[in-house]
Amino acid sequence: MVSWPIKASLELGVLSLAALLWLSQTTISLEYWWQLGSIWLALVVIVVVMTRYRLPAAALVNASVLLVIGWLFMLRIDAQLGWEHWRGIMLGLLTFVISLRFDWGNFRFKYLAGASVLLLLLLTVLFGESSGGAKAWLRIGGLRFQPVEIARIGLLLFTAVYFDDYRALLFNRTRPQLKHWVPVLILLCVLFLFLTVQRDLGPALLFFLTFVSLVFYCDFNWLTILIVMTAAAGSASVAWLGFDHVQQRIQIWLNPWAEPTGLGYQIVQGLFAIHNGGLFGRGLGFGLGINIPAVHTDYVLALVCEELGLVGATAVFAFYLVLLFFGLKTAIGLKGKGQILAVGIVTLWGYQVFLVAGGILKVVPLTGMTLPFVSYGTTSIIANMCLLGILTRLAVPAEAGASSRQEGRKFKRFFGLVIIMFAILWGAIVYWQLIRADLADSPHNPRVMLLYRSKRGSVYDRNGQLLASSDLEAGQYIRRYHGHPSLSHVIGYFHPRYGMTGLEAEYNLQLAKEKDLYLTIDAKLQAAIDQYMHSHQGAVIVMKPNTGEILALYSTPYVDPNYLDHFWEQYQKDQNSPFHNRAVNGVYPPGSTIKPLLLAAAYQTGAAASETSWLDEGFVFFADRVIQNFQGQAFGTISTQEALALSSNVVFAQLAVRLKDDGLRYLHDFGLGEAPGQLPVPGLSEFGWAQLGIGQGEVLVTPLQMAAAISTIANNGMRMEPYLVRTVSGNWLTRLSSGPKAVSQVITQRTAVQVRRGMVEVVANGTGQAAQLPGVAVAGKTGTAENAQGRDHSWFVGFAPAENPRIAVAVVVEHGGYGGGAAAQIGRQVISEALDRS
Repeated sequence: MVSWPIKASLELGVLSLAALLWLSQTTISLEYWWQLGSIWLALVVIVVVMTRYRLPAAALVNASVLLVIGWLFMLRIDAQLGWEHWRGIMLGLLTFVISLRFDWGNFRFKYLAGASVLLLLLLTVLFGESSGGAKAWLRIGGLRFQPVEIARIGLLLFTAVYFDDYRALLFNRTRPQLKHWVPVLILLCVLFLFLTVQRDLGPALLFFLTFVSLVFYCDFNWLTILIVMTAAAGSASVAWLGFDHVQQRIQIWLNPWAEPTGLGYQIVQGLFAIHNGGLFGRGLGFGLGINIPAVHTDYVLALVCEELGLVGATAVFAFYLVLLFFGLKTAIGLKGKGQILAVGIVTLWGYQVFLVAGGILKVVPLTGMTLPFVSYGTTSIIANMCLLGILTRLAVPAEAGASSRQEGRKFKRFFGLVIIMFAILWGAIVYWQLIRADLADSPHNPRVMLLYRSKRGSVYDRNGQLLASSDLEAGQYIRRYHGHPSLSHVIGYFHPRYGMTGLEAEYNLQLAKEKDLYLTIDAKLQAAIDQYMHSHQGAVIVMKPNTGEILALYSTPYVDPNYLDHFWEQYQKDQNSPFHNRAVNGVYPPGSTIKPLLLAAAYQTGAAASETSWLDEGFVFFADRVIQNFQGQAFGTISTQEALALSSNVVFAQLAVRLKDDGLRYLHDFGLGEAPGQLPVPGLSEFGWAQLGIGQGEVLVTPLQMAAAISTIANNGMRMEPYLVRTVSGNWLTRLSSGPKAVSQVITQRTAVQVRRGMVEVVANGTGQAAQLPGVAVAGKTGTAENAQGRDHSWFVGFAPAENPRIAVAVVVEHGGYGGGAAAQIGRQVISEALDRS
């Protein structure tokens, strides 16, 4: 009858072959079948021989699953890594067989084992090679290996034999023999000193935890805990104060998102890989985390989680748990040094898995160690297979002994600790894979990055002019932009390094499905506006007042999305903020451009009529504060309608005081006060209301808000929702279209006509004469917005033809001075161009 280990080995071969066949369809060739065949054949032969000699083969079969998983992932990452990993496995199996030949339960050469540890590390300090910041490698001819991996075997052998030989003296609570601790402490101090000089602090931490656990196992008491905690605190302080990279590693562990493309890159990419795996994984060979730094050594678990998902990661942890359970079960049947050695091996593996996996899962800081049996590393595989051979040899029934009830409780506590550690790791995987949904849309997520290599829908203006396309270059798609660069504030950009913005981000799902966007934008009008703005800084909005279609959305300065790689650093350092969309997000005091809106509120509420008379002496007092006209000019007795044309601050300050909350309510109805703009809260002082009347104080608006508000007056009081996208292509079921959308009737048509007449007078005979067009009646309003940081901002809002408006504009020129100057002139040019094109 065939034993279950042999059956399990055969099943492992079949499953591994299936995985290899799967991989051959994605990333590798079937020519490497011989590597799998030789691993499987060697395993079967060893298991058959072990079964014949009544050696327990369960641990070997269990570890072989992890070995094969590691080989599959190394081969999947790189064929050369796969070959080297196969070589390590074959040498590891040989080492396992050799280690079965020795009676480790009667090992006596403790000082030889301890001296070998120190000698290996001393040679590393003197002649070692650096890799990854640690001097942890030795080279003898063509052989390159990590001595610390072999040193762990010597340390365990020394500790187990020494503790067993001197247990009564070392752990005597009444009369402790401190002199017998000297050899142990000397070995540990020199060991930690060598590892510190090598900057290889991960193994130092592992050895410390393993040694402390063995001390607790031999004699658990509070004095020991106090001594250990003191030593741990001292060691941590030395590491923190003496090594900058330790501080850096802990800081990055605490917040890797602070530098997702810098020092935190490895941690962040590992978490993305884990998250992308989800419940069942992306499939073997389909992971995107292959480019994580050290993915084949320190970070192989992240790739396992991504490609095999939570189910696969849980299975890997289960194999580790079974392996550790076998070790503790073996220890229960042992006495003396054999028992301590078995517990030491289990403890070493348990802590190593916890530290490595915990570092990847952000449970603990990264330690730079490998995952036993799975990670790449010939020395690591050989050392762990040697430990597995020692553990298996200790499990031979002839060497067993009976454990006391007290020792049985110790083993339960140890396995309970193991269960807790693995529960923490499993909980962390569940958190990152299933709970942290926000990681899916992060611009640094490789799944998002995959979009940047795929074909994408195009973007067109209202006349069918191509504005953005995905062009195939060197086997991958590159996003190209064809309109004026200022359209970057509309379309945004789509870049594998710098992410996505604008409509590229807002309509990413549709564009990723190769659907095209057709905009309301007129690309030629947008380009013409750039000529009119010259060297000015600011924004221009052009709208169709009766529909809400945005014909131009211009903000300067701007970036050129085709040259982000060339000028990114320059753009970021530019103090004028070319990434800032002033048309949508720029906030300014509106100055006198707010007056048509307050005039509409006054006419609508009856607070004043067009013929109401006002005495304008050039200034007016509110308590001890004064509001005065531009340059202190006095207009005498004027009507409300005339006050708009003359832009009388005196009249509109008094009008706002008369309106108070009613005026504020109508400003809200016109669309002002919505973020990022702001309006004051009710309950202002008279001077506060007066400031609101001239567009100063606590009021801030965006150019888009002012364009929509002034369009409301042009559209007979009906406020329309501004929009940029007319159509998203697709079939009759999936096509998306946008059209005019009314928000509310803010004022009556009669009121709108009255305000419109006043605005026509502004351009014809008032402050906005620079906006006049031959043969076209233009309605407008200028504004001069005080600026605490320098010269005043210049505003112009208006629409034309006044009797039947087709175009509405809002222009703001930063530091442009008087509103009737630069802004009004640009407004005239923009209106003329837009009317010619409409």
